Formats: sequence, structure tokens, C-alpha cells
Amino acid sequence: MTLSFLGTLPGKYPLVVLTIYHDANMYPFSTLSPHILTYKKGYPSGIYGSINQIEISKEGSGDITLSLRNLDETTHTINIKLYLPRELSNGETEKIISLGPKEEKELKYKISSLGALPGSTYSILASLEYEENGYHYGTFASGLVKIVEKKEVFGLSQWWIGIVVVILITIFVIYQFWSWKNEKKKKRKK
Repeated sequence: MTLSFLGTLPGKYPLVVLTIYHDANMYPFSTLSPHILTYKKGYPSGIYGSINQIEISKEGSGDITLSLRNLDETTHTINIKLYLPRELSNGETEKIISLGPKEEKELKYKISSLGALPGSTYSILASLEYEENGYHYGTFASGLVKIVEKKEVFGLSQWWIGIVVVILITIFVIYQFWSWKNEKKKKRKK
């Protein structure tokens, strides 16, 4: 007995499982797990994708780049879906693009933190799907988003260090001038 899905083409279908859990301090996290469902018969995709790794602060945002490459000799119309854990957001999660033979393209997405915990690393996924000759092709591109402490260009602690350094340099210059002046007086008295 075989299962049949009405109107479903044979091939590989990307599936994403979102898992929500808590750490030892009961802080909630979510994670994504990529899976490929093969229906009847699956062939490898001719589309390759990768996502760069970025770092953002707990309240910040940053741009990721999805790099795509068509390894085939034919044009493909690709349905792209971006999957993010609950701690990250993006306004545009689905795009359809055309990729010519052996063509490469880059797509930019703005990723924002929704209170992600500093020190955490989150996996992000993009499913890449197209249909051709009665088959469905699907694969994933993956990347990482690291959440870091907000870096101040010149914060309060750096200001104090700067002020202390200026004061010490000023004291040193005054001391050198005073020593030079005293030395000059001693030479005059002799």
C-alpha cells in the first residue's frame, strides 16, 4: 500500500521543526531542525545555498546574506522561505526568484533580536524549492546568528580611563617641567 497526496509531485520536500524548551534557569529558547521528506522518489537539488554568520546585540539587528547558486544548465524558479527561531524576527520570510543556468545571486534579509539572550547562538534556515519535469526539488541553506553584549564605541568606563590617562600625562609633564626648572635654578646658584 502506498500513500498518495492529491496533486503532490514525487520528490524532496523540506520540513522544519520548531522546538521550544527552557534552560536550567527557566529561560525560554527555541531551535529549528531541518528535515527532508522524500515522497516516492527524490533527486538531488541543482540549487545550492548558504547563509553568512552574523553577530547582533540583544536589542539590535543586522543583515544576513543568502547566497544562491544554480548548478544546472536550466533556469529554475525558486520558492525561498526563511525560518527563524522565536527570538529573532524578519518582516519578509518568503520570496520567489528566477535563477538562470549556472547563475549566482545574493539576497539580503534584515534580522532583528526579540530579546534573544546574549551569549546564545541561533540557527536560521532557508528552504529552497522548485519543480521541474514532474518532480519537486528541495534543500536547505543554513546560517548562524550570535547574540553578543552591546558594544559601545566609547562607553562610560572608557571615558574614565581616558580622563585618568590625560591626568597622569599632565602630572608627568608638569613634574618634568618643574624638575627642569629646579635644575636650571641650581645651575644659576652655582
